[in-house]
Amino acid sequence: MKYRTITVAISLILLSASTASAGIYTIAPHISISEEYTDNRNMTDTNQIEEYTTTISPGINQSIVTKRVSMNLDYTAGYVQYNETDADPIWNHNATLDFRADLSKHTQLSIADSFTRTDQPLRTTAYNIIGYVQIGDRLIPVADTTLLRGRKQYDTNSAFAALTRQFGEQDSFSLHYSHNYIKELESEFGVDNQQHTSGIDLTYWLTPQFGVNLSARYTLGEIENSDDYSDGKGEITLRRKLTRHFSMNLSYDQTFHRYNRDIHRDYDLYKSSVGFSYNIDKSSSLTLGGGYFYQEMKETGNDDEGPFADISIRKSWTSERSSVNLSGNAGLSTNNFGSENLGLNRNYGFAMGANYKITKRMDININTAFSRHVYLELDDLTWNRGMAGFGLRFTPWQWLSISASYSFIILDSTRETDDYEENTAMLSISIFPGTYRNNY
Repeated sequence: MKYRTITVAISLILLSASTASAGIYTIAPHISISEEYTDNRNMTDTNQIEEYTTTISPGINQSIVTKRVSMNLDYTAGYVQYNETDADPIWNHNATLDFRADLSKHTQLSIADSFTRTDQPLRTTAYNIIGYVQIGDRLIPVADTTLLRGRKQYDTNSAFAALTRQFGEQDSFSLHYSHNYIKELESEFGVDNQQHTSGIDLTYWLTPQFGVNLSARYTLGEIENSDDYSDGKGEITLRRKLTRHFSMNLSYDQTFHRYNRDIHRDYDLYKSSVGFSYNIDKSSSLTLGGGYFYQEMKETGNDDEGPFADISIRKSWTSERSSVNLSGNAGLSTNNFGSENLGLNRNYGFAMGANYKITKRMDININTAFSRHVYLELDDLTWNRGMAGFGLRFTPWQWLSISASYSFIILDSTRETDDYEENTAMLSISIFPGTYRNNY
């Protein structure tokens, strides 16, 4: 599957070159060498093992920008040597692709693909990307919030394509399709899931102050060593602009979830919510709302219902020498795809990152994050994750960067076997030979 990304990338490069009369092609190679220490290799509370790893990571970034087409491809390989245990050396890979083409003045084609082969588990609240969702003209990544432990190598790939037509100043129609998979390589009975999702989105403003958003999607999920499923969702959102930056939202959505064999897990989910959005500029946004949900189990009668919060906050500050980014969220979501399939959950979280330029060539960063997931279908299984860390980077020359970092991660769960703490430290040296540009 990893060669799919490369094949798509080559095809898009050729398409970009053939459809554009003039543009800029850039290529930027890079390589890094890093030494990492962890005091809990297996990420467990009972079998903690120290590990030192050395990783050599060559990579390359390529981009093409023309009047109608833009394409960016980044690939990095990683040769990993374990220095403390007897594990064999491995190769990790990471490739990302972003392609956009203006087929006409008001029609755009978007393609994104992200492939990862890694032995690095889920450590922070910056989760592994396992999919994409089209919201208006934005491509939003979907993350795996479940657990991948230890140093078992696995693959993830997320491919997405969307065709968007703009037929008014704020009106648009979009068709999209995504294919996502996650596969554990070292175990016959490990994680091996994939899903196919197709959908449509329509945004239409009846008046300058009153608009409606309609969306529908259908998903087929294939789960190794478990039951396959189908999932359909429809949603309608009414928006009322009160001022240039302030609007009210009223939303209703309905989801049906069906398994191929285990009908006792089938359910319908109904959600309604109301709230407001406040968007000052690109660096600041606020959504506050809440609603009520009802989950109807089709066979068992173990229905569930209750209120939920719908909150999203984002704010950033920048100056000549520093930047600060804050974000927070609360909501209700379902997790049917990932390293574990845990169903309906309430989730809350916040994150903060700050960077300060000590000198022209040296900067320091600090970051912290917390998330809480309460899985309602599993006797209120709760995960509390916390992370804090800092890093220092020194760039003596434009082509050389030296960095050191430390982080602390903790997971506290009502399922005691999930609990762990981990300290990690890393020293890394990166070389950037230069960026080569060519006008054609």
